[in-house]
This record gives sequence, structure tokens and C-alpha cells, in this order.
Amino acid sequence: MREKKRQRRKEARPEEIISAALKEFANNGFAGTSIGSIATRAGIARSTIYVYFEDKEAVFEGAFKDRIERAIRISINQAADINGPFDAVLRTMLERVFNSFLQPDALVLFKVLLTEGQQFPTLLERYHATTMANAKRMLTQLLTLGVDRGEVRPDVLDYDHRLIIAPVIVTAVWRLTFEKIDPIDLPSFTDQYVDMLSRVLR
Repeated sequence: MREKKRQRRKEARPEEIISAALKEFANNGFAGTSIGSIATRAGIARSTIYVYFEDKEAVFEGAFKDRIERAIRISINQAADINGPFDAVLRTMLERVFNSFLQPDALVLFKVLLTEGQQFPTLLERYHATTMANAKRMLTQLLTLGVDRGEVRPDVLDYDHRLIIAPVIVTAVWRLTFEKIDPIDLPSFTDQYVDMLSRVLR
């Protein structure tokens, strides 16, 4: 029984480390966060973090994969299983992606990229090489589904994927900067974006 408990604890460690790191990033930024401060907040030894992550940048990358990339992948996979017109699939996927990008933990990560990305270019490089690359791949899969169903024009597959991703990222940036001055009505914004995008893709 004790061995099983230790095993469960070991399996939960990466999540505990990421959760602690996100709190540190939110309070102190990336530069002001250290492996030691993450370990202290997580209640573990510094050496334990290195069992799971190579360095602080790897912790940041792990947080992106866990909090954003995994949510996007799940959203697209679930949307692809929906029976109904492609517009409904697209709407479901984008609603879930918008919500994933606007979760508090995701906003912490975007804030770090915006404010400290130039100081720590490795963060931008890792983010682009993992999350953005996978987002492109998953969007291509979704659009291919629409083409195969005969509901999306084949030439859409040649479009720059950033045309679809950009409004999601802009919404996250807006939430970080202008939300208190001019808040976005997310359901209405998503409806209008899906309507506009659907007209282009048909």
C-alpha cells in the first residue's frame, strides 16, 4: 500500500512542479523565478525537479504543453468526433480553444512571453517549435476533415494557418491588456468569428 502511494506521488510530481512554477511566474515573472523558489513552493527538494525537467525553461515548456497544447489537442479530437456539419465541428473546436487560451494559467504563460520573450528568446523558440507547430498540424487535420466531407474548399489547405490562430492569441493579449477598459464578450466574439470563418472556408 505504501509503495502504491509513493508511486502515485511520483506520477503527480510533474503536475505539482508545474502548478508551483505557474504561481511563481505569476508573482515574480520568469526572470524572478528560480528552480529553488519553485521547489520551495512545491514543498520538494531542488534535485527532485531535475528528475523531471532539465532546467527552468523546460518547466515553462512543460507548462505550455500541459495547460495549452494538451487542451488544444483534446478540443480538436473531440470536435472531430462530432456528428453534424463542419460548421458545428469548427464552432465546438474554437469555443474550447478560446476558453483554453483564456484560462488563468494560460494567461500567465502568455504574459511571460510578451514581457520577457525578448530577454529569454529560448522561451519563444520552444513555444514556437512545440505548441505552435502542433497547433498548425492539428488545424490541418481539422481542415482536411472538412475537405474530405466536401464542406470546405480544397484550396483552404494552402492558407496560412496563422490566419485562424491569430484571433485566439489576440484575444489572450487583449485580456491581458485592455480587459478592464474594454472587456470582450467572448461568446459573442466567438460566434462572430466562427460565422466569418465558416463563410470563407466553404
